[in-house]
Amino acid sequence: MTTTSHRWMTLGRQVCGVRWPEARQLVSGVVVSLMLAFVAAVLPCGAEAADAESQRAWFWQFLGSPMGDAQLFEIEVDPVDDDIWYVTSEFNGVYITRDGGQSWEQHLSGSVLALTIHPTNPNVVYAGVGSTLYWTFDKGQTWMVRYVFPDEIPGDPTSSLTSIDAILITAADGTEFVGLGSTSHSARVYKSLLAGAWDIVFESTTGYRIWDMVEDPVSGAILFCTEDAGHTDNAVVMRSTNGGDTWNPVPELTGGPNSGHGLHLARHPVTGTMYFLEESSTLHVSHDGGATWPDDVYVDFGSVIAVDSQCPNRVFGGEFVRGVKVGGVYTSTTGGMSFAFRGPAHNSISGLGLTDGGSTLIAVAYGAGIWTQDLTGLMPCTNDVALFADGFEVIDLREWSDSVGWVP
Repeated sequence: MTTTSHRWMTLGRQVCGVRWPEARQLVSGVVVSLMLAFVAAVLPCGAEAADAESQRAWFWQFLGSPMGDAQLFEIEVDPVDDDIWYVTSEFNGVYITRDGGQSWEQHLSGSVLALTIHPTNPNVVYAGVGSTLYWTFDKGQTWMVRYVFPDEIPGDPTSSLTSIDAILITAADGTEFVGLGSTSHSARVYKSLLAGAWDIVFESTTGYRIWDMVEDPVSGAILFCTEDAGHTDNAVVMRSTNGGDTWNPVPELTGGPNSGHGLHLARHPVTGTMYFLEESSTLHVSHDGGATWPDDVYVDFGSVIAVDSQCPNRVFGGEFVRGVKVGGVYTSTTGGMSFAFRGPAHNSISGLGLTDGGSTLIAVAYGAGIWTQDLTGLMPCTNDVALFADGFEVIDLREWSDSVGWVP
């Protein structure tokens, strides 16, 4: 069965933002028209419908923005202390809360595009400010320079100064990887060596940027997502099986010119299931550490993806406000097979985090601030993940709900 046969095809028209899967409509065109007309008459449209839906289904709490700074990117939650969060800023370094968002500290300065917590020692945290890599050994109380990477990469002379786009610390042996890029997409991947040296293990003088990096916890393979050098076959994932020394593109994840950039990777630390999110709102799924990607799902979000390490069936997505999209958070209890919109509408979600155990979902909204949602009783947590079955067509198993439309 081809990848296309596995794709979650949402076919049909929309009325007030509600999708009607034509593939599941076994009624005549006249009946469909009457149904659509009825829904258009009785349901509120646009922003009012989205807001009413999220209010009935979920109750988001707005925490505001750290020290009045709303230009926020991503969030990392301490894996052993739910109250410690690290939030990156476009201009003001890193904000840290040690009491679950009630008060904040500001550390470093400048634009921070990448931050990661050491996978085996949560006292150690890394952050990139421009081309400088910082680290802390006391959960952000004090910071030191780990390494200063070059400000420029040979290539397009119009490129901006470089910035650290991605940081990966391997769980296997603590090897550090840093993805460095510039505006014209000149890029390098650096790997730490003994005695404090760094080796360039990947380089492109034009057309790439290291958007995100992950490690497969089972095989030890390392992947990063980028885009094609000529932007003609975008949404590329590069994979290494020898500790990052050499890299090869994943053929299934090189698409056409409209496939969008490859923005985000996520993996479940226990099951090894991997997710690759394209800017064009296609979610790819791998069950073998990124070696093959047989399943892909059309989703309504394209900015960020997160998985619940405690509950393999729970996956979360975030979307920006763009075009007809109202932003907000999307959730799945089927391991990413299908998603439902959960609000908060009109918020551009740039980062998602979960407290240990998945009791609270934290959404960072660029330009607004931080929202939290208590997940108790809202999303069942199981170890069962609904997977696509090779050789069978995926059918639409969603049901209609008056409060949220089509849901799993």
